[in-house]
Amino acid sequence: FIIFGYYTSVEGIFYPENLLTALLITSGILLIRWLFFSYVLRIRSSSLILFAPRGLITILLFLSIPAVYVLPEINTEVITLVILMTLLAMMLGNIISPRKAKRAVAAPKKDVPELKEDEPVVF
Repeated sequence: FIIFGYYTSVEGIFYPENLLTALLITSGILLIRWLFFSYVLRIRSSSLILFAPRGLITILLFLSIPAVYVLPEINTEVITLVILMTLLAMMLGNIISPRKAKRAVAAPKKDVPELKEDEPVVF
């Protein structure tokens, strides 16, 4: 992440074409997840759809693309923006996810014998 941070130019992040490209890619990722969860898995969960992590693997895959196959529209700034946008989406998904009021307390196991203080432990 540190090397990728030095590799990315900060001023390129604010170019409108980079913002639009990253927004389209992020929207496509979330749309594909929504279609998959809704129609294939039949799960209706908006918070689960927003959990689409991107990060180190995206950076490594992007940097491993040979120069012949690199598209000029997809640059390091776009990749950085996609990572940031998916992080914001995951944060939003975490905020809107329903919370459970109480956590279940695990019942003690009956098959484990209790040790008394003066008994030696034998393995």
